[in-house]
Amino acid sequence: MAKTEIRSTVAGKVLTLDVEPGDLIQPGHTLFTIALDGNTEIRVPLDERNLSRLALKQKAAVIADAYPDQTFPAQINFIAPSIDPQRGTVEVRLTVDPVPEFLRQDMTVSVNVETDRRERALVIPNDALSSIKGNKAMVRLVRDGKIKHQQVTLGLRGLAMSEVVSGLSQGDQILADAESTLDEGARVRLNPQKTAFVNHADATDSKNELPVKFD
Repeated sequence: MAKTEIRSTVAGKVLTLDVEPGDLIQPGHTLFTIALDGNTEIRVPLDERNLSRLALKQKAAVIADAYPDQTFPAQINFIAPSIDPQRGTVEVRLTVDPVPEFLRQDMTVSVNVETDRRERALVIPNDALSSIKGNKAMVRLVRDGKIKHQQVTLGLRGLAMSEVVSGLSQGDQILADAESTLDEGARVRLNPQKTAFVNHADATDSKNELPVKFD
């Protein structure tokens, strides 16, 4: 009779029940799905190309698709030692504290990890960048009314803006559209845009964000 009783070896909450008393089961058959008691974690499969930017204790902002207006904090507490060769991803786990009341098991969330911060950064729109290789890129600089191709070195990369650590100076004028077909030396007439070049403290778009949305 002892073989007819199934006891959990861990404490937790039963999420799904896949069998009923009297059912005949086979080896490998899932009987229950249990959420372990303890810290609430978010598991994120991040692209392995972002691995060099990640570190333990980095902070993140999390948004649940079901509650898009209620952001809550999390912190990286585990980075897998191996890569998923099929997907090219690395598993990252984030601890949630405090846990919002609306959070449920298997919710779909978006995670934004802050990997670094600059008090002041010289940044340009990502649309102005071309021929990006590693931390190098090309921009079209305007000098004396003519186009000049200029290589720049990038720092932090954001969703909309990227930091430039060398190759440009404050006040330089660049073309906001990297897809322009204008050749070097072509004459242009500028229509300045205030957002084309900014330099200010805590520019949110200059953070090295790693957004992830997973099912």
